[in-house]
Amino acid sequence: MERSGKDGLKLEDLASSLAKMVLQSIDKIRLECLIKYGVNPENSKHRLEIVILSLFSLKAAIFIAQQSSMFDQCKGSELLLYVEQHLKISYVDVLTLGYADQFENLLETRYEEYESRDTPVSTIPRIGLRFSRNIGIDDLAIVLWAEMKYRKFRLKYVDFLKMMNDRYDLIC
Repeated sequence: MERSGKDGLKLEDLASSLAKMVLQSIDKIRLECLIKYGVNPENSKHRLEIVILSLFSLKAAIFIAQQSSMFDQCKGSELLLYVEQHLKISYVDVLTLGYADQFENLLETRYEEYESRDTPVSTIPRIGLRFSRNIGIDDLAIVLWAEMKYRKFRLKYVDFLKMMNDRYDLIC
């Protein structure tokens, strides 16, 4: 293995930073603009769905990073697993929703739902429609917000992963 001259960074440490970024999506200040559309910053179901949308955006960003050879599939899968583990703890502690296995089951279901709707050429905001249905608010503003946030989150994560990959040797 060649030395690149870059410092090493464990995927676990990178995952911790990414989990914090995902949880930033439910800061009350960021959710205040959604109150007028029915999103309740105190509603754990609403917060959880926003976290899942942000996490799905991260999953899409990791896939993009793998496709552009930023890092291999093994590292990408392991990184996502670490982030999910951090968020599983938050599911019980921060989101005060229930048990970790409930989070895992819901996450698997949501990934399937969102993946089946994530089509880059679609002019219909499919991710936003699914998000709106999942939180139980039928409002076009929420649909468009979720679609836009999905794309913004994904871009933010791609940029972050690229920066970390350029700066560090990522170590499993």
